[in-house]
Amino acid sequence: MAYEKLKQIKLLYVEDDDSVMDVFARGIKRKVDELYLACDGQEGYNKYLEFRPDMIITDLKMPVMTGFEMIEKIRKIDKSIPIIITSADDQSSTYNEAENLNINGYITKPIDKKQLFDVMENNI
Repeated sequence: MAYEKLKQIKLLYVEDDDSVMDVFARGIKRKVDELYLACDGQEGYNKYLEFRPDMIITDLKMPVMTGFEMIEKIRKIDKSIPIIITSADDQSSTYNEAENLNINGYITKPIDKKQLFDVMENNI
């Protein structure tokens, strides 16, 4: 799959683990038009306000502001922006909380790149 639709989007990627961010940012950068990076929910929220991306990929457990808190704030502004969660937590309670925030995808870590790109492409 060529992921043609991804080439037209601005994406915000929020991840506090530098090694995970480095690996996936390189791959994502080749697929999308513009990529904005943030290391916690507060920085992610600020970059959302500044750049108004077309899609967000975010971790959940982060310092300063969690992914859940960031998503709640963004959903008050934009209920339709596609948000994909990546998390090492595969507990059903975490997934249920995410579903209540109207997320578009939940990918457990370690992240499979093809799965991530498929979920992204299907939510544009």
